[in-house]
Amino acid sequence: MEKTNNTIKSGYFEYGNVRIIISEHFADSGKTMESLMENLIIHEAKQHEKQRAS
Repeated sequence: MEKTNNTIKSGYFEYGNVRIIISEHFADSGKTMESLMENLIIHEAKQHEKQRAS
């Protein structure tokens, strides 16, 4: 995410051929993008395990 003179520009996250545009402002005291992505991956892995168990 780029920031210039208090103006937030959009950034992006790339995974393979997929590019996700990020234009949301995250509070300085909030969670980092790394933390959010980590939580998402853990959540999806748990969902996958639940499906395999049933």
